[in-house]
Amino acid sequence: MARLENQVFPLLKACADPASRTAATRRDHPGCQIVTATMEKDMGTGAVDNTMFLAAGMAIAGATVLELGAIHRGVRALAFIDALDQGSADEKWLMMLLRSFFAEEGPTPPDVLGQCWDSSQDEFYDLIVELGDFGATLIDRLTGRGAYTEAEILLEIVDALGDEEGGGGEEGGGGEEGEERD
Repeated sequence: MARLENQVFPLLKACADPASRTAATRRDHPGCQIVTATMEKDMGTGAVDNTMFLAAGMAIAGATVLELGAIHRGVRALAFIDALDQGSADEKWLMMLLRSFFAEEGPTPPDVLGQCWDSSQDEFYDLIVELGDFGATLIDRLTGRGAYTEAEILLEIVDALGDEEGGGGEEGGGGEEGEERD
């Protein structure tokens, strides 16, 4: 759990930084700086493990925060995604990935991440930052409306990340406990 938290929380914090909203270039965006550092670390090893791990952790965090937003609104997660999805080509991968967590049919989250990677590594890196921006924005809105405290949201993310690392996620076959997320 600590490894995922150590990657996810700094990116969420960076995306919550006001500089992320005013950045004129990718280089100025605090979230992009973290993703770039992760990519550079991977380039040094000749692998993409850290980048993939960060993407998976951010996907879990994004889906967790989205689910909390849906609960707050009193709707199912897929209905909440539909309300958020404006059909923007820029958010194609983001919405497809979030849907994959809650849809009964279709690609799984790892499938969507793999398809995005195969389609364009630039889009994949953008997706990681979009997940950070999405999560940070939704956390801000939920806490601003008094739906949850930031601590409650972060605890939910920790639990979701821990489930995945502990093998209790959808791929880990962790039994019947907590299988239904929606």
